[in-house]
Amino acid sequence: MPDEFHQHSEGWVAVRTDNASYNDTHENFVTDFGQPLPELVAGAVEQIYTRGKRHCQQSVDSVIWGGPVTGYEYGDAAIAALPQLIAKKEIRESAREAEAKAKQEAEFAAAQAEAVRARDAQLAQAQAPEQPKT
Repeated sequence: MPDEFHQHSEGWVAVRTDNASYNDTHENFVTDFGQPLPELVAGAVEQIYTRGKRHCQQSVDSVIWGGPVTGYEYGDAAIAALPQLIAKKEIRESAREAEAKAKQEAEFAAAQAEAVRARDAQLAQAQAPEQPKT
């Protein structure tokens, strides 16, 4: 696959090379890349930059502007940053997974503690001497 930067109005960005690819939300891409995304022209739903071949913005059914291109600074910078983009995404996803695991373990521990409390209360009630009826 040729080196490519692909921005879509539905909220995702892809950066691809022959060896790797990055796909994420606009928000995460901006955080990972450290630069705001370029604005799409009115009516465009996507921007595609294929290094050395094309740079265009397209509507659902036609090219609004673009054509053959020799370079696009933003797209080239995003492609060059691909290893860092992937690393930042992996760190974010690992942190999210660790947080989810810690939450799950805390919920399990709380449920176990509640079960022990309930069992102990039942045992205490069963072992308590009967009160005389008056």
